[in-house]
Amino acid sequence: MNRPDLTNPTTATEEGASGKLFDLRVLIGIVLGIYGLMLFVTGLTDTKASLAKADGIPINLWFGVFLVVIAGLFFVWRRLAPIHHKT
Repeated sequence: MNRPDLTNPTTATEEGASGKLFDLRVLIGIVLGIYGLMLFVTGLTDTKASLAKADGIPINLWFGVFLVVIAGLFFVWRRLAPIHHKT
C-alpha cells in the first residue's frame, strides 16, 4: 500500500482516502441517512393504530424524508466546500 509522503509539500496538500472518509460531514450524513431510511420504511409500514396515536399524521414518514434530505445536504456541502489541509 502506497502512502503519500507528508513531508513533501506537493503531496501533503493532496487529500487522501482516509481524509475523505473521516470528514465529519460524511460520517454525519451517513448516520442521518441510515436513520432517515429506517424511519421512512417504518412510516410506509405504519398501522392505523400507530397513525391514530399521531393524530393521523405519518410522522415517521415525514421525519424520515426530512433526515434523508438533511443527509443529502451534508454530502452536497462536503462536495462544494472540501477541506484543504494546510502545510
